[in-house]
Amino acid sequence: EAQIALSLSGCMLNGHELTIKVHAASNDGTKLTLFNLPGSLEWNDVKAFFTKMGITPAFANIASTADGYMVAEVRYEEKESAQVALETLNGSILGGAVLSLQADSDSHDGTKLIVKGVPFGIGWQGLKDHFSAAGLVAFTEISEQVDGGKGKGKGQAGTSWAGGVAGWGGWIGARGKGLGGHGKAHCCLGEVRYDDPSHAQMAFDRLNGSTLKSATITVGLDLESPDTSKLWVAGIMPGTSWMDLKDHFSQIGQVAFAQVEDTH
Repeated sequence: EAQIALSLSGCMLNGHELTIKVHAASNDGTKLTLFNLPGSLEWNDVKAFFTKMGITPAFANIASTADGYMVAEVRYEEKESAQVALETLNGSILGGAVLSLQADSDSHDGTKLIVKGVPFGIGWQGLKDHFSAAGLVAFTEISEQVDGGKGKGKGQAGTSWAGGVAGWGGWIGARGKGLGGHGKAHCCLGEVRYDDPSHAQMAFDRLNGSTLKSATITVGLDLESPDTSKLWVAGIMPGTSWMDLKDHFSQIGQVAFAQVEDTH
């Protein structure tokens, strides 16, 4: 289900284009980070967004920060290494995020750097490993708070995504500036219902990853459908009509209902 959720990256939520990445500290890929959430959203609003798609997370947390990232400090054994890092690692990628480096003006020996844009979940060891490419790292520290922001959220055990925070699954959402630059047009979401519930399972098996009007769509079973006849469809190209969606899914069986919703 986390993989299905990843396919929603680029979708619009209340006018904000979401960027969804696997959490940098998730060993099993079940925990995700959301960037660029609207500032007015609460954890339950975002959880409802995924629940509508039939993929309810077990845990949700939103960090109220200015840009959705953490700040870190890196010190080298030699100032030459710090200079190399400034020249080669500024703008580098760590955990799916773009790092921004600057020399610490309070460093008397020129060995200390300030690193911005560190994604949630990166530990000091991961930071040290990344910066070791420029030289011998003497010290790394990641700020607990980001621009004075605080996290908030809740969840419950026993639902879909096993593992993650405190033995539960889930994702973390970050308000503010997104990663940007991926150039993906905003996608639409769709709903399809069949007369015969068995056709929904067939469509899930055969049409997930298929192409509709030049777009690769993701198909999922709606887990809240009492008769299992309902599917959700993500990644639909803007301009695709309900009839286009119906025709595409009619190759499996009789479609009772089809709808395309622009999430912009």
